[in-house]
Amino acid sequence: MILLLILTLSLVIRKEVNRDTIKEALRDTDFSFIKENLGEDTEEIIDVIEEVLTYVDIPDNIVDKLLNSEGTKNFVSVYISNTIDYFLDNKNNVPLTGADLKNLIKDNLDIIQSELPSKNKEYLEEYESNIYKYIDENEEDIISLFPEPKEIFSEVDLDTIEINEYLTLGDIVKGLALVTNMNFIIIISLVTVLLLGIIILLNIKTKKYLGIIANTFFTYFVLILIMGVVVLLAKYILTDIPTLKVFIDNIIKYFAISLVSSLVLSIILKVVYANVKNAAKK
Repeated sequence: MILLLILTLSLVIRKEVNRDTIKEALRDTDFSFIKENLGEDTEEIIDVIEEVLTYVDIPDNIVDKLLNSEGTKNFVSVYISNTIDYFLDNKNNVPLTGADLKNLIKDNLDIIQSELPSKNKEYLEEYESNIYKYIDENEEDIISLFPEPKEIFSEVDLDTIEINEYLTLGDIVKGLALVTNMNFIIIISLVTVLLLGIIILLNIKTKKYLGIIANTFFTYFVLILIMGVVVLLAKYILTDIPTLKVFIDNIIKYFAISLVSSLVLSIILKVVYANVKNAAKK
């Protein structure tokens, strides 16, 4: 039962840490505050965006719209997911590339066109070509504004950031890295199957393994139900953090699948075991 719980949580966390989920979570996030709250050291990012737009004769007042566009949020999701991947596995350092920058432009062409109603298609194509040329010529400088995942954490000792007296941020990162590691998941799965096989072998004559496994699945069902209720409560308590809603909804969906599966298996095994016992008495 404990192994099943660990396996469930590992798979849920691993499933949630991906680019598509992060992108969906960012969809309702308002990025307008970024421009007003950037420090002097990071404000240059906006300056570069405005410089690029001016370079191709686009009004820089479009920046606010670009910050909240679908294309920009997709770009941010790539950056965040790359950072989280490194957060969980220090060998997986994936920096942004010129292709990511070009996709950012390509995904925002519709917004730029909407700000330039007087410009024709040929101008937009020329603009696109010019800005790609600008990226090619200045790729290294632009990407340097977005630190690589390893650079973000290189100057921070996570073990010194205390969550409480017994727990540090480093402990949490190591724990998450462990439970989301594919090798860990495979090992837990194999050990679960091994224990299941042992239970069956030890009770194969009496068929008691049916009752043992049924009780295991039912206990698992109860624990997942409790965890699901806690997650649901969190959803209604944390209503002021819309970014979390997507993650919570997905977790509830995964828990619902686990609940239905475990309950059905538990009932089937109980019925089969009861019939086996009745048949043995006869």
